Amino acid sequence: LDSTLIPNLNPTQFTFLNIKDSPPSIIVNSPNQEFEISEAYDIYTHFNVNDNYRITDIWIEYKIISPGFLDENEIFKISLNDKFLPQSKEINIIYNWDIDNLGLLMGDEIHFWFFAQDNNPNNLIPTKTDLFIGKLPSLEDLFTDIESYEQESDNWLEEIKESIEEISDITEEVELELLKRNDERIKKKDSSEQ
Repeated sequence: LDSTLIPNLNPTQFTFLNIKDSPPSIIVNSPNQEFEISEAYDIYTHFNVNDNYRITDIWIEYKIISPGFLDENEIFKISLNDKFLPQSKEINIIYNWDIDNLGLLMGDEIHFWFFAQDNNPNNLIPTKTDLFIGKLPSLEDLFTDIESYEQESDNWLEEIKESIEEISDITEEVELELLKRNDERIKKKDSSEQ
């Protein structure tokens, strides 16, 4: 009806679609599920977060596991909200996580997960990735690596030695062949002079 209460001959039809708010999805490109922490004490992370409406919060939760101790360690949280624009639906995060100040010792592991929360007030359970494990090598691991490198070096030196022996044999054969040809040339020359 208009302001004079005259009905519209062709009223607008409205359709309402109830689109379910799905939880965010997280795809982790780096790191691998299990990896060795380098002496640089950083973890390169690269992951994508998608939601059909918008993402409000992204973070990492982690705990440190020391061999020989019970797994009752406190879980810590690192917010990554400063790494994306508010109201975003598709987020690509590259974060070089500096773990130098965590006090990790040889043989320790850092267990962590990526989390994302969307704007749905009815869904208070965030999306959580599978567990990622970063390991610092122990003394035993380091000695095993050294032994492995020594074995590789020994194998490499043995291959070089065999190659040198093969080259020496071929050189000797070529030298003998040249001497033989030279002798034949000299004999031919002597016989032609007589």
